[in-house]
Amino acid sequence: KNAVEASEQLSSLLPEGVKKALVDSPADLPDQIDSLLSLGAQDERILTTASELQEVVGSRFENNDMRSALAQNLSDGASIFPSTPEIPEGLQSLLSDEETRDFVLEQIGNVPSLGRKFGAGLLRRAAYRAMASPVLPEETRRQLSDVNNRLADAIAPEPVASETER
Repeated sequence: KNAVEASEQLSSLLPEGVKKALVDSPADLPDQIDSLLSLGAQDERILTTASELQEVVGSRFENNDMRSALAQNLSDGASIFPSTPEIPEGLQSLLSDEETRDFVLEQIGNVPSLGRKFGAGLLRRAAYRAMASPVLPEETRRQLSDVNNRLADAIAPEPVASETER
């Protein structure tokens, strides 16, 4: 309390709601942090999905493929570029089909958009959770929500419904 009141610089950096929480009820701070960081059902679903995606994508670079090829090349000092790993038979058959290959190439352009939408969705979720928090002061909730929503809108603006969709 004394440090916040004595330091004008520190006092000016902290939002009013945060200062109030630190000064008026510092003993409640651990409970407030636990409340903010607790995971709900939707958070668990998002983390499970992210974990599953990591397993699917990550497994493609394990089992002595890219890593071992890179390690082999670096160990003998020959080249930093790895040799091409073996392409699984199922993937080879998909790539040999021209129609499938064209479809995949068309969809690759959607990957960055998907990443932006996913990130913006997480930020909007954080904004919602901040506003729904019973432990944060009103001003702090508004500020957190506003920052997260602005970041989400900068990354991937929400589409505006056209007149025909209404």
